[in-house]
Amino acid sequence: MAFIALAIGAVFFAAPFLFMLATSFKTLSQADKMSPFEWPNPFYAANYPLALSQMNFWLLLRNTLVIVYANVVGVLVSSSIVAYGFARMRFPLKGMWFALMLSTMMLPQTAVLLPLYAFYRDIGWVNTFLPLTIPSFFGSAYHIFLLRQFFMSLPSELEDAARIDGCTSFGIFRQIFLPLSQPALITVAIFTFMFSWNNLFGPLIYLRTPDKYTLAIGLAQFNGLYSTQYGLLMAASIVIVSPLLVVFFMAQKYFVKGIVLSGLGGR
Repeated sequence: MAFIALAIGAVFFAAPFLFMLATSFKTLSQADKMSPFEWPNPFYAANYPLALSQMNFWLLLRNTLVIVYANVVGVLVSSSIVAYGFARMRFPLKGMWFALMLSTMMLPQTAVLLPLYAFYRDIGWVNTFLPLTIPSFFGSAYHIFLLRQFFMSLPSELEDAARIDGCTSFGIFRQIFLPLSQPALITVAIFTFMFSWNNLFGPLIYLRTPDKYTLAIGLAQFNGLYSTQYGLLMAASIVIVSPLLVVFFMAQKYFVKGIVLSGLGGR
């Protein structure tokens, strides 16, 4: 029964991807007339080069990779340092500051949109990548919580032995905690990569000119006001979602391990 349930679940979750794949090989008329899961014969493979050329794929890919790389580096550096402080260091009102940080996760992004946009506009950051990258260097509440839980699960004896040997707090963090935190760090990197790769809201607000657009904006432009070219849209979607699938399956072991370990030691 468990196998049957898993098989049904796998088919259910794979259905949208199969629909995308089948539609990506259809002409406009075939996409309108044929069943969503019906495969065309012959395949119309011209959708792929046509979609990539229409959306200026290589330029959008470069812009997206710049934003993704900056966000991954920024989140890993800032969130790991703050998480170590909350997990292992003592300072006044630590519990209050931690609760205050967690409360920011309940604040909707739209609630701070206008003040942030006005601030970035006044300092000349609109139509640059800075509003989409610089905030990541100030930490992320969810990722700080994830790493803090992992750091608290590590044996305190390692830290005590390092202090006896004269190691500083930063040395303990750099030489002991970071090497042991590979699963959690990879998990955070995957989450950040997926969010930055798929992010449409931020680039749509702050980027004005086509030379600054990301892949998410390029994909959204296939949705016309009166009609949608489904073959081109699905072909572009397949190309854009493929790196996410590759990253997930390559790092699946670390992803699962990091998720499991992040729930330990929640003192």
